[in-house]
Amino acid sequence: MISHIVTPIRVIRRRGLTLLELLAAIAVIAMLASLAVPAWSAIGRGRSGEAAASMVLDLLERGRTEAIASKRGAWVLFLHAGPGGRDCLRIVEIREGKARAEGPWRNLPPGIFFGAGEETLLSVAPTPEVEETARVPGAPDRGEKMGGILFGPSGGVVLPPRGGSRLLLRLTDGSGKTIRDIHVSRASGRASCR
Repeated sequence: MISHIVTPIRVIRRRGLTLLELLAAIAVIAMLASLAVPAWSAIGRGRSGEAAASMVLDLLERGRTEAIASKRGAWVLFLHAGPGGRDCLRIVEIREGKARAEGPWRNLPPGIFFGAGEETLLSVAPTPEVEETARVPGAPDRGEKMGGILFGPSGGVVLPPRGGSRLLLRLTDGSGKTIRDIHVSRASGRASCR
């Protein structure tokens, strides 16, 4: 007798994702991403605001110390750019009766702007000579607004005068929402962020 050895054949089925399961997974990933994007944007704005505040505080302190060291005045200027531009700041020293720019304009991080308003340092216009010295030669005028603060030889604030604009510089985002307020002490010229 011939014996037959019969071995069962095992059928192995590979099961992948169906189209419906794949679409459901993509939908879940898209929903999670839509929740994460605003959070990342807020974190980015917060970091940009901190970087801008740090930059402004640093330049205000440099302007104040340069005024003390030179025993002359020093302006810190704020340029609120027109549409599509970036806001920036710069120091202009007064030496031997003439204005002299110290270093280039320093741009604020993208998406951070100086808040305009009558109560801010952006409303304090520098003298025409200082403004002309600060502007980049040959640059087109795009409706920028320039303001500033003048530190005296003691390090205190000379302009704006008492009773004028508050010693406040507001940093805002693209929608005009305040991110940081920077206040300057009239007597000492020291700036702080709130």
